[in-house]
Amino acid sequence: NDDFWKQIGVENPTSAIVFQDPASEIMLRNALGITDESKPITKLDVAYNKDVTELRFDEINDEVIGIVADFPYLRKLYIAGGSFSSLEPLAKHINLRRVYLSRSLLEEGEIVIPKERTFRVYIDNFN
Repeated sequence: NDDFWKQIGVENPTSAIVFQDPASEIMLRNALGITDESKPITKLDVAYNKDVTELRFDEINDEVIGIVADFPYLRKLYIAGGSFSSLEPLAKHINLRRVYLSRSLLEEGEIVIPKERTFRVYIDNFN
């Protein structure tokens, strides 16, 4: 229960993630393949998830990039589109090795790619 998690100073991993933008939840659900909208996305689905090593996004935003940074075993990230400004939240991700960006994203606007980072950035023509 929540009292136990408060006593040991950890956020309850079964509590739902609160999204600032409803579209962010849809983006993450699509990437994770969680179709049951009655089931909330929790920290167990993200920060304690050992199964997710690769994520693909047709659309992504800054809020979702911040959440993606919490996937501990993520190694590859594919981003085909979206409206975001920076990959900075991912800079110190310990296991992330490759981020693939669609060429069309770079044509649409400027994206901050951190100089100090754990991953390589690849530009691709995928959709």
